[in-house]
Amino acid sequence: MIKYFKPEHTEKEKQIYVSTVGYEEIAPGEEYPSHKHPAGYYFDPSVGRVIGEYQIVYFVDGEGTLRLQDGSFRIFSGSVLMLPPGTWHSYYPDEATGWKQYWIGFKGEFVDDWLHASAYNTKNLLLRIGVNPEILALFRKAVEIAGSDYNINLIGGLIIYLVNTVFDFYLACTTTDNHSVNDGKIAEACAIMQNSLNEEIKIEEIATKVGLSYPLFRKLFRKSMKMSASQYLLRLRMRKGAEMLMSTSEPVKNVAYSLGYDQPAYFTYCFHKVMGMTPQEYRDAHRR
Repeated sequence: MIKYFKPEHTEKEKQIYVSTVGYEEIAPGEEYPSHKHPAGYYFDPSVGRVIGEYQIVYFVDGEGTLRLQDGSFRIFSGSVLMLPPGTWHSYYPDEATGWKQYWIGFKGEFVDDWLHASAYNTKNLLLRIGVNPEILALFRKAVEIAGSDYNINLIGGLIIYLVNTVFDFYLACTTTDNHSVNDGKIAEACAIMQNSLNEEIKIEEIATKVGLSYPLFRKLFRKSMKMSASQYLLRLRMRKGAEMLMSTSEPVKNVAYSLGYDQPAYFTYCFHKVMGMTPQEYRDAHRR
């Protein structure tokens, strides 16, 4: 399924809007790319292309090659390409394997500010996170929305959730792949946070649980995860809240209570800060 959107369908909100959503299977030996793509997106892999939007591409099966200005890189199943606008690139599957890929193209003023935050600063455009059920479900949801009568701007909240989730898993993977003692403790701290989303827990308590002083823990956590421990915990809670809003009919206040927030209004403030919309707006966007 491939879908592109005309500007009048996406420029209502200049903060974040979507230009393309798609899923494509390329069988072994099949021509790539297919001719279903319009001008501006269709490209000759030997020449490459430059596009004026962000694209997030998830390769869920098969193998291939990514070419950038600074070299060539292997694409494996479970790779995510986070492509900034204006970046020359080319990619194509191996003839022997073909591949399956999902993608979303998006842009906007909010996106420019948001993705320049320190949490997303990485020299790697190709992130290896594996075939993750949660991330796969988000791409499938985007394709479902794009294939329905929904306003495509509703995918904006899903994109925020998706990018946060991708980077959370990527940072967790890069942390756990490093076998130093301190990095192991940071990975343990992340696991403690993940298992403590429905209770009030202080960062000082987490530092004590992993055997580090609070000042040293804060320093090591920021170095490993590229954000503070409190920011990381907030993102985990809001991601869990978004999941509950999509999958249950619990009132927003109950979702807030289940995540350890005594004041639903504060939960709403935090959710809007991370996800770009209120909890009710997010639920309305994803459950129509």
